[in-house]
Amino acid sequence: MRIGKRTDAASATGSLHAKVGDIKNNLTFRPIFVSDELQVSTDTQATTASSEPVLVKEIIMYVSGKIRVSFELANGDSPNGSAKACIYENGTAVGIERSRSEGAFIAYSEDLAVSVGDAIQIFAWVTLGSTLCKVKNFRVHYSQPTQESKVTVD
Repeated sequence: MRIGKRTDAASATGSLHAKVGDIKNNLTFRPIFVSDELQVSTDTQATTASSEPVLVKEIIMYVSGKIRVSFELANGDSPNGSAKACIYENGTAVGIERSRSEGAFIAYSEDLAVSVGDAIQIFAWVTLGSTLCKVKNFRVHYSQPTQESKVTVD
């Protein structure tokens, strides 16, 4: 069996050339499911003073199924107005618009379905009178099946 052509360039560390076609249509994926098992996170604090929704956090998914997304939100140093944030998927709002007028962080979470390649995002903004919106601990939680089949009656 010959793979590729003898005229294909090879690297000094070795290479493999193959015609695989559209491989993603021939693979079987086991979907993930919602759990509290942390898989990926970006915990640093992001801030914005924009009065329009702006992207402050993003995670690209390389799995498909249901996930739990969580983040923490706080208002800046102004007692007037509020900080707002919402979970987006591929630039479209899919979560509940959250609002916080106090300076202490509070955690929010929501469950949603994702596909490979989806961008899970947090957009944040402030209302009139607020000076700063703070977002941190943006996290994605899920579990993966451990086996293909399961004995249910023995």
